[in-house]
Amino acid sequence: MFNRCFADRPAPTSIKRVCVFCGARRGRNPLFTQVASELGRELARAGLGIVYGGGGSGLMGAVARAALQSGGAVTGVMPHFLAEHEEALLDNHEFILVDDMGARKSEMAARADAFITLPGGLGTLEEIAEQMTWAKLGRHTKPMVLLDAANYWRHLTGLLDHMCAEGFTSAEDFERLFIAPDVPTAISRVIGLGPPNRFDIVSDQRCAQPLLNEISTGEALHEVYLAPAAEMEGRKSAIA
Repeated sequence: MFNRCFADRPAPTSIKRVCVFCGARRGRNPLFTQVASELGRELARAGLGIVYGGGGSGLMGAVARAALQSGGAVTGVMPHFLAEHEEALLDNHEFILVDDMGARKSEMAARADAFITLPGGLGTLEEIAEQMTWAKLGRHTKPMVLLDAANYWRHLTGLLDHMCAEGFTSAEDFERLFIAPDVPTAISRVIGLGPPNRFDIVSDQRCAQPLLNEISTGEALHEVYLAPAAEMEGRKSAIA
């Protein structure tokens, strides 16, 4: 039903780094972990860097480890208080500690050119919902993909249809949102395969500006660790 309301459209090009939203748990369906690993591996093979929540457990860990094993560049972003709970993965090329969840989302968004959302819980839903809201308000034009493994997002897309039908939003508010049934389709959406059409027109200069352009990543309060995995071992106490 969602695809009837929102046309299947190609995404913008010039994508270098993708933010992956996903659960810190694996979920009940083994397919979710398989898809997460496939996504990490194929993003790396496509030469696309990954920004994610920094965890080593659940789908987060599956995405990051698969990308790292395939030679991909991975940046993890995590608040101090979650470092132990979500099993911070210090093998990442870049691991960033921030003060809170808001700073985490801002940092991830500022570093990414696109968003792919795997199955997850409330945190994952909040993350992609915020990006949909910012896109609606004209603060970014980055493609957003719901990777609909095992039809996980069917209820969300149904809700979005319902919102449109009840007049609280419109199809135009979701011009940058795409539904992908599998990893190849998701990656195709973010790198912009397919002919351009009228939905790719940037309406004004404000929309061309980066997400949260009022906030400079250089001004964010965080610690950045740039080191290979072997050098990270001695720093585990820093995130306790």
